[in-house]
Amino acid sequence: MRPWIIAMALLPGIAAAQSSREEAWLWCARQNTAIALDTQIAGCTWAIRSGAESPTSRARAFYNRGLARADQGDRGAAIADYNEAIRLAPRFGRAFGARGAARAAQGDRAGAIADYNEAIRFDARDALAFYNRGISRAALGDRAGAIADYNAAIRLNPRDANAFYNRGNIRADQGDRTDALADYSEAVRLNPQFAAAFRNRGIIRAAQGDYAAAAADYNEVVRITPNEALALSNRGLLHQRLGQAEAAQADVEAAIRAAAARDGGPHAARAGLALLRGDHAAASADLAEALRRQADRSLALGLRAILRQRQGDAAGAAADAAAARRAWPGIGDYIASHLGLELP
Repeated sequence: MRPWIIAMALLPGIAAAQSSREEAWLWCARQNTAIALDTQIAGCTWAIRSGAESPTSRARAFYNRGLARADQGDRGAAIADYNEAIRLAPRFGRAFGARGAARAAQGDRAGAIADYNEAIRFDARDALAFYNRGISRAALGDRAGAIADYNAAIRLNPRDANAFYNRGNIRADQGDRTDALADYSEAVRLNPQFAAAFRNRGIIRAAQGDYAAAAADYNEVVRITPNEALALSNRGLLHQRLGQAEAAQADVEAAIRAAAARDGGPHAARAGLALLRGDHAAASADLAEALRRQADRSLALGLRAILRQRQGDAAGAAADAAAARRAWPGIGDYIASHLGLELP
């Protein structure tokens, strides 16, 4: 979500000699998205170097240039621009918020939270700052703080589907299926193309035993993202749960064809089907491939735990089960609801 670009208010009746300044600010504001990012950067740079702008206007130019540089992926240069904006305008809340987003993208969650705190201090109605702080708090394990921030973001912007979705994810991880389901439902109501929210609602519905509703959600995911490996894998496993073995195999094979090189999920799903058939050799081969592609894939670790338990390797099963739960606390419910198997 990109922060609002602040434009320079241009006075009427500007003299012809000021036309270059006017053009520079039009570029710098980039209210017309047809303007290229490099052109926006050039306009802001002109304003910064012109010597004709007030400190407040220069702060806006640094801020806008920082947004453009962040959009280009140059977060270091973006942070440098936000630093200058804040130096020139120490109460510039949006610059703190933008710098927080850039720091979060670099993995500096603590620094990001400090910036979001300042953004909120200067503007207590900044829904985006609350939302972004919630993401960073969740990443640091502060679920209560994250939920409080998502609550604030939703109160300030009740049409933010992402805030509902993220709050739903935390509630689901906490085992609060009822409230998670409500959040995912609101997310898809606000954004009917929100595939991830349909997917996660399907997982909750399957865990509640409402397989028909879960299947409907997975169908929506496949409709929105027809070649997404995870969507096909999820639907395939649910087909198996519903006794539709042929459809299950077809979806899982399609997921394997669609999978990225580092995506172990579809192979893990096919291993699950093999476990149900009692074909331990095929399951072992698919689990090895899944974990080669993605060493922390929760489904692969969980299914290998079940395989090892069947093979009498209690210690290996316990280690894999613990690793699977660390990767995703809800993996036990997922395996039970989609495959009818129990994680050790």
